[in-house]
Amino acid sequence: MTGLWFVAGSLVNIVNYWMQFRTVNSLHPETSQGVVRQIVRRAILRWILIAVLLFAAFRQGVIPGLLTFTGYWIIRLVMIYRWSLL
Repeated sequence: MTGLWFVAGSLVNIVNYWMQFRTVNSLHPETSQGVVRQIVRRAILRWILIAVLLFAAFRQGVIPGLLTFTGYWIIRLVMIYRWSLL
């Protein structure tokens, strides 16, 4: 059961990067109205997503919480490394 927390942290980070990718791709120089509001709204949504997952994991115990955090950061580092090679 604790391995699922690692996978959940990894999946949340993948969703986080997908949402960031969509936010960046939706920005256009011609449409500057509401851009800051859109960026902030989506950032807050991403923060709430990871906060809810970490809260749920730490409610189960320290080990599930740390596994969730570890899964989140390992995928984050892998994606940063992968994109640095492109």
